[in-house]
Amino acid sequence: MTTTAWCWDSETALIEVGWQAPPIVCITEQYVDASTGATTVPALHHWTTSRELVGDNLLSPQTLIVGHNVAYDLRVVCAQWPEFLPLVVNAYEQDRVTDTMLRQKLLDIAAGKYRGYRDPVTSKWRKVTYELSDVVTRHSPLALTKDAWRLSYGWFRDTPLERWTERAIEVQALSVPLLEQARAALALEPKKRMLKDRVAGLEAMIADDPTRCITYAVDDARATCDIFISQEKHAKFLEDEFRLARRMWALGLMSAWGLRTDEVGVRLLEAETRQEYEEIKAFLTDIGWVRPNGTRDTKLPKKAMVELCKREGLRVPRTPSWDVKKHLAGEKGFGEYDCVSLTSDSCVAVDDEALHAYAMFSTLTKMLSNDIKAVLQGIHYPIHSRFDLAETGRTTSSKPNVQNWRRAALHDDEDDE
Repeated sequence: MTTTAWCWDSETALIEVGWQAPPIVCITEQYVDASTGATTVPALHHWTTSRELVGDNLLSPQTLIVGHNVAYDLRVVCAQWPEFLPLVVNAYEQDRVTDTMLRQKLLDIAAGKYRGYRDPVTSKWRKVTYELSDVVTRHSPLALTKDAWRLSYGWFRDTPLERWTERAIEVQALSVPLLEQARAALALEPKKRMLKDRVAGLEAMIADDPTRCITYAVDDARATCDIFISQEKHAKFLEDEFRLARRMWALGLMSAWGLRTDEVGVRLLEAETRQEYEEIKAFLTDIGWVRPNGTRDTKLPKKAMVELCKREGLRVPRTPSWDVKKHLAGEKGFGEYDCVSLTSDSCVAVDDEALHAYAMFSTLTKMLSNDIKAVLQGIHYPIHSRFDLAETGRTTSSKPNVQNWRRAALHDDEDDE
């Protein structure tokens, strides 16, 4: 029976390909008394003075280890101090490790709001994300900023804590040319979200109070603690938290180790995918749903989806931008054939050969443009697929998807004979 929750976070150097457990820079922590809810003052520890702290909490049978994406933090701990690996495994087996990110996902699944929901007042789709800065706003008045301090801690690894403010001023100066590079890249690709965030984050960090390098790290532990305490009010929906935490620990290790691929096999897969793509493209081009250059004309498939759903008495699948009030008011852009969802899941959910082909065409297009390109990189470097939780409780894989390569949207029963 645990009596204390150790809410903690680590700051590390940047993740790179083949280096998914980079060196620890610091650890921040805050404790919660399970019986009273009382909390300690958050504390910051340099990595050089953190080994005993981590070891004591891993060994203590009374301590619940709480983190946000905690599998990552425990992974970097084991990379820094390999002798802690058996202690981490034991803590997981003893149901003493939990994750506020996974807990929030379980709570949202229970509420029917996983990754998003349609607002009952506005009828608009509300996207839900699970980064620490996003989850804490749902549980606490604490607001976390997404500036570039979080990407700069590698600069501080060899600097004692008492010199961090001084070092922060140096880091701000060193980041000026990085900002100019990011601005130049953004000028070439003005719509790229990642570059926009990079520029905004660097601008905020360079203009910030240098002491933020300390408070930014400490706030992560405070946020994790606030979230954990708030989530405890709904503990009856969290029965699966420890089993899920163990699963994500194992999947995280798989992702960190990565996959390697064989060039001959990948080239064969690429050729087979290209052949199937061309066959389905020819079919969809003949019925006018795809243009000869491979771009899709969505008007006809949207109309087909609506007419089929009307015939079969099915609810028409809609995109998140659909607004039923604007539809009823007759506003432009919200007509019967507007905002119709043509995702693969929507298309395969109905009994129509053309829509099934359209779903497969979308899948094959993505495979050729993204997945096969990513898998080809595995010839030279590890592939670190991202594993996550699906609403059904199953796992998902992305960037690239290494779980479900070829879902047969077009399938004849005769093929099984």
